Amino acid sequence: MNALSDYFGVPSDAFFQDDATFPGGVEGDGDVLSLCLAVAAVQDPALRLKIRRVVEILAA
Repeated sequence: MNALSDYFGVPSDAFFQDDATFPGGVEGDGDVLSLCLAVAAVQDPALRLKIRRVVEILAA
């Protein structure tokens, strides 16, 4: 769990709460955490970057 909290820059107890505040003050819930974990599981850094860009475009 420490690796995940380090990767996302959040305290480890954030993974066990119904909602959490992520870096930049972004509030999240289980869906946000699930998305983060799924993207983190992508092994190819270039593909991970493309996924992040798509999500950023959809969020705008």
